[in-house]
Amino acid sequence: MESLHTSYPVHRTFKVAQTGTAARTLEAIKQQLPGIQALELNMTTSKLAVTYDAGVLSFPAILERLTLTGICPTNSWWFRLKSAWYDYTDRNVAELAHKRPKACCNKVPKA
Repeated sequence: MESLHTSYPVHRTFKVAQTGTAARTLEAIKQQLPGIQALELNMTTSKLAVTYDAGVLSFPAILERLTLTGICPTNSWWFRLKSAWYDYTDRNVAELAHKRPKACCNKVPKA
C-alpha cells in the first residue's frame, strides 16, 4: 500500500541479548521490511539502533521480525517501558500520517 505522506523517521535504541550472528541477519531484515532506513548494531554495548518511517512500519512489527530471526531484546522493566512508549508514539504518528487533510497553522482540519 502506497503511503499518503513523505516520511516520518524515528530513531529507536535498545539492548539485545545475543549479538553473535546478528550482523548478517540485520541486512536481511532491512531488505525485508519496507520503511527501515538504518539498522546499526554496536557489538561492544550490545545496543541496536533502528531508524524507520513510523508512518509505514511500527516498533512491534520490527521486534517481531527480530525475534523470529533470533535477535531478542533484553527482557527488563526499562525495555518494557520504552517499548510501550515507542508503540504509543508510533500509533500516533501513523494515525497522523494517514490523515487527510493535514492540519496547518493551528487550524482545525475540515471533515
